[in-house]
Amino acid sequence: MRHKLSITLYLTTVASLLMLGIIIYAIVSKSKFEEEQVFGCGVVYDDYFCGTSALSSNNHHPYGKKLFVLNCKSCHAIHKKLVGPALKGITKIRSKEWLYSFIKNSQLMYDRKDPIILEIHDNRIGFMHSFQALPSADIDSIFTYIDHSYY
Repeated sequence: MRHKLSITLYLTTVASLLMLGIIIYAIVSKSKFEEEQVFGCGVVYDDYFCGTSALSSNNHHPYGKKLFVLNCKSCHAIHKKLVGPALKGITKIRSKEWLYSFIKNSQLMYDRKDPIILEIHDNRIGFMHSFQALPSADIDSIFTYIDHSYY
């Protein structure tokens, strides 16, 4: 009987410690995941995000950053070329109407023989992913984030 009690106590202790370890791991992993996921470069605070001062007069800036990370960051950076080109100043190089069309369906622009797309596409393999469901207002938010980003 004493032996059974000893084994039961041992197993209960091991199970409790294992559960405690799992809980601690989940908490640490969750906070790390949230920190990494909060728009790719650190924690978003009320006054600052990613090292730049928040523009209180511009409500699109933090939202644009979130949209950029969720939709663009896997292929684009703001100041350096990744899979796609660097995006800083893109709204000064191309019109917003052209950019909306390109973002929503670059393949269609190529098929319609858009001269800019034909020139760009000569140096690339494939096309940018189409974001047909992304509203123009959200694209504007991304542009605002890009235009005001210092990174």
